[in-house]
Amino acid sequence: MNNFLSRFSPVIFVCLLLTILIFSSCHAWFAKDETKKDLAPPQQREWLKQIALCDCLKHAFPKEDCIKNDVSFSILAEFTDFRQHNTYQLIDSLAKLAVKNIEPAQPADYEGKKPYMLGCIDFYHSKSLDSLIKVIEKRNRGSKK
Repeated sequence: MNNFLSRFSPVIFVCLLLTILIFSSCHAWFAKDETKKDLAPPQQREWLKQIALCDCLKHAFPKEDCIKNDVSFSILAEFTDFRQHNTYQLIDSLAKLAVKNIEPAQPADYEGKKPYMLGCIDFYHSKSLDSLIKVIEKRNRGSKK
């Protein structure tokens, strides 16, 4: 093996290495667009669930500046490929309903205050949100054909 490598001059070796790196990076660059289009549904589903959590918190704390100024929804919306069929409005409506249905805490120590964050976390893990996301995925698959 040493004889084989010693036959190559360092310049040829560097050129060969650079060529391999360029071809592998070009492949990754072209594959990037394909990955976004055909992203595995679990990742898309996770992003939609995170959008739902953002919407829930937005409705739970509408006057909080940290919520009003947060750009998480916009960032997540850029990742997802569900801009059709009123996807974000459907998720927002379900989140608004989830916040409305949060019950006040029962122990008297909490003075009837609502556990909004826990309610939003429950909403994130809810079967109703999972069901809505499945409907959205089916609609999205149908519109791509």
